[in-house]
Amino acid sequence: MGDRISVQFEVENKEGTERYSRSVALFNHWGGESMRGWVKEFNESVLKARKGTCDPLDRMEPNTVMVAFIAWLFRGPECTELPTHSYYLGVDGKDGDCSDNGNFVYRCESGKGIVHCTKEYEGYRGDDPNWKGATKWEWITTELDNPLPPDYEDEEE
Repeated sequence: MGDRISVQFEVENKEGTERYSRSVALFNHWGGESMRGWVKEFNESVLKARKGTCDPLDRMEPNTVMVAFIAWLFRGPECTELPTHSYYLGVDGKDGDCSDNGNFVYRCESGKGIVHCTKEYEGYRGDDPNWKGATKWEWITTELDNPLPPDYEDEEE
């Protein structure tokens, strides 16, 4: 049982060998679509408000964005509990269980906030009509047209 999901933040590298730098992954065993809604709220109230270039959050450094998100999350939507039963960190989306909803990677840009989202999940390629002959589970990446979900109904309200 659960409604497992994980989220990460990334920025495009201006130099170096890797195209993007990513944060650690935040896993939520019961978060589901509510977690994506909280990322949207965080983007609107925190990331889009950052206009400077003088500190790591202004530059949208991925691990700093993740720390800010966790701090925001437990002062706001999830302030009624300590993060002991549902949340944990992993190196990446494969380092925990996000089997119900996948790993959502949010690309950030300085002065703009979240500009793109990729969903990663483990699945059977046989479900894809464009892929024939699948015999195993593998990590699948899907580009999402809308980086943030439309307005959502919080299940607890």
